[in-house]
Amino acid sequence: MFGYDATIKEKFTIINRICSCITFVILICFSGRVSAEDSFDYGPRFEFGIGGSYSQEYEQPRWSSGNYGLVMLTGAVRLWKGLGVQGGVDFGRGGSPDADSLSYGKDYILNPSKGTYNSTTWIGLRYELPMKVIKQDIMGIHSLYAFGGYCWSDYGVQSTEWIYNNHLYSDQNKTSYRFSKMDGQIAMVAARWRVDAKTVQDAPWLSAYGADIGLKYVRYQEGKPELPGLDKSPSGFRSLQIFFIVFMKFRFFE
Repeated sequence: MFGYDATIKEKFTIINRICSCITFVILICFSGRVSAEDSFDYGPRFEFGIGGSYSQEYEQPRWSSGNYGLVMLTGAVRLWKGLGVQGGVDFGRGGSPDADSLSYGKDYILNPSKGTYNSTTWIGLRYELPMKVIKQDIMGIHSLYAFGGYCWSDYGVQSTEWIYNNHLYSDQNKTSYRFSKMDGQIAMVAARWRVDAKTVQDAPWLSAYGADIGLKYVRYQEGKPELPGLDKSPSGFRSLQIFFIVFMKFRFFE
């Protein structure tokens, strides 16, 4: 048991270090080559995207599910060459938590009959590396990018039943109970497929569109429970996600 936990922790430590190294290598080793090239088309500065992801949670508290399906909304602004600011919001729904019932407050027991949820807001720096820089053509990939930043998350459960002083109560309306607010570090690596749009007379602002496929890693700090009597989230609480995003680039103020 202890050996298994240590193995998982080592894997995530390696992933975290790899993401950091990728970002460092891109910024240091390739920045000179990219700045020296005028032929690389990074597209307009403004970008919006929508997509989804599937997450696997590790060392999660009793009030969290082991996995979530999420909807993602993203936005980005390119600052210089491939360097830009990216942010987004995620909305997720999960299965039942590890605990069949959750005690909180005084004499309250909640039956998490309608599963779990989470929502996350995140922002950070992204660096995009065109495949032309490394002179490789792999499956039609236009570019690779690495992202590092910070996030703020809410975790909770949904239910229609609860027990107070040993009496069962129910409500037809589903109620969401926020159990914890947390924050932590986030890192992403992804491959981008891009199609340059032809100039459209009725929509000159549209420049390019495409899709991203990648991995996102989140490591949370120790969270503070929102309700008395709940377990704190452990310091090792983390999430690994695979995501797919459809994006569009727009020409605003250019």
